[in-house]
Amino acid sequence: MSLELRPEALDPAALLAALIRGDLPDERGRFGPFGGRFVPETLMPALTRLEQEAAAALADPEFQGALQGELRDWVGRPTPLTPARGLSARWGAEVWLKREDLAHTGAHKINNAIGQALLARRLGAQRVIAETGAGQHGVAACSPSPVPRPPASMPTSRTCASPSSGWNRPMAFEPPPTQANAAS
Repeated sequence: MSLELRPEALDPAALLAALIRGDLPDERGRFGPFGGRFVPETLMPALTRLEQEAAAALADPEFQGALQGELRDWVGRPTPLTPARGLSARWGAEVWLKREDLAHTGAHKINNAIGQALLARRLGAQRVIAETGAGQHGVAACSPSPVPRPPASMPTSRTCASPSSGWNRPMAFEPPPTQANAAS
């Protein structure tokens, strides 16, 4: 089944249901209106296994319970909404700010990283590598977590451009050993 670009096709619940049913990716490898898979053929067996296990995990109430529990108890979900009184008065509309900066690691990236850690544990992965351009996803993937998971690392092609770290020094991040990481 191919989803067309129509309002109901952009509904997150409908997209998740289509993924769980196995309707995504479609016959062209696309995820509704959102791009597709463009990877070397040698990676397809690993991606197929990941896809199958992710679909099973997303349909598993125990997995969902563990994910929601980690997001609530460790990440700090849901993050609060804060009224922006100055902007509201200036713009003549009620403006609220979603405080993603209050989530553990300071951004929304930790949501995906926690799901990945749970999925990696379910798959029996030996190591997690988080490729990233800007670094925030890698930081979230590598951050110490109560979810026992394989060791994570974040190679990146970005460079540090600050005098304190040395100009143009390649960045790499390996998390310090923690009890949660050592147990994986």
